[in-house]
Amino acid sequence: MKFHVLIYDGFVSFEIMLATYLLKTKGDMVTVGLSTDPVSSYEGFKLIPSVSIPELKADDIQLLLIPGGDIQEINLTRPLTL
Repeated sequence: MKFHVLIYDGFVSFEIMLATYLLKTKGDMVTVGLSTDPVSSYEGFKLIPSVSIPELKADDIQLLLIPGGDIQEINLTRPLTL
């Protein structure tokens, strides 16, 4: 199984740590960003998303984890405001 995790500036990484650890034993994790530009978690971790939202096809997503955090940037993203 392949699972996707949305990461964005200000996401709270501790909210998804246990879930991603357990899911990683069952499949591959793909980090998804609003773009492929680096992001910083609330805790200060710097990450580079593997793919951006426009690159994804809905049929390819079996599971999408969306951590909490400052979602202001997400609210302004067209593909996520359907």
